[in-house]
Amino acid sequence: EHPITDGQGNNITELTIRRPKVKDMRKMRGDNDLEQSISLIAIVTGLVPEDLDELDIVDVKRASEILEKMQKGKSA
Repeated sequence: EHPITDGQGNNITELTIRRPKVKDMRKMRGDNDLEQSISLIAIVTGLVPEDLDELDIVDVKRASEILEKMQKGKSA
């Protein structure tokens, strides 16, 4: 909903989120749910953490909800 500009000056207006695999879950980092969610979003979108830091919280929440549905076996 809220576009960002990445570190290379590209305007990002939408995220492509691929279904996570077990190896992605193993790569997740973070000491709490929010950090782990952001880590997984970075992994499955290909964005670097610095770009994710610029995302609006509404967009992070929406991406987290999509990933949660995927983990439950539902379509996003």
